[in-house]
Amino acid sequence: MDKAFLFLLPEFFFSGNPGETVSQTVTFGNTSKTTLSFITRIQDWDRDSVGTKIYYDSNTKPLSNAKWITLSSNAVSVQPGENKQVIVSLTIPPDAKQLTHSMLFFYTGKRTGSTAEKCSQNWS
Repeated sequence: MDKAFLFLLPEFFFSGNPGETVSQTVTFGNTSKTTLSFITRIQDWDRDSVGTKIYYDSNTKPLSNAKWITLSSNAVSVQPGENKQVIVSLTIPPDAKQLTHSMLFFYTGKRTGSTAEKCSQNWS
């Protein structure tokens, strides 16, 4: 199996004021000889008593900001030797008063639970 990719901006955080939209760019680079395809999934999370992250469906936790997030693409295919970018934007509601968070996963191949290859993004 020939899967090799470069993932720029592996973790990022947003900072902004109520009413603002802030954006960052994620770059995928394919160094393999085959096309790689990624799909996204946004999930809420918190930590258990020993600090391990636990993931939940989006918009189910009180501090979720999943509904504030938009992506320039929810799926991306990257040809061999190619780089592609996805813009991730967070629109902060005018009445936002507290720190929020969610997790963005980029999956390659079919999602099969623990066997899925994934890269994650974290933002507050």
